[in-house]
Amino acid sequence: MFQSNSTSGMLWTMSNNGALNARQERFARLLAEGMPQSRAYIEAGYRSRGNSAETKASRLVRNGKVRVRLANLQIEHANASNVTVESITKMAHRGV
Repeated sequence: MFQSNSTSGMLWTMSNNGALNARQERFARLLAEGMPQSRAYIEAGYRSRGNSAETKASRLVRNGKVRVRLANLQIEHANASNVTVESITKMAHRGV
């Protein structure tokens, strides 16, 4: 489902039963900040042995709730970047 918001474009939304647990939320935030999946999986508090972090992180990214949250975070980051670019451009034109 989509929700239109004039300041942030199109956002994915889910009902309250689509809420993430704390580790899933942290995992999504770390991914949105650019951390590799396996590292984000471990940093979010999940345990793994050997190379299982790669496999488990990949599975977690495909989880519908996590995928929706990650998409929202990526939109938020993109919009924040646009505001920064716009403000810098305006300052440049004013000669600040």
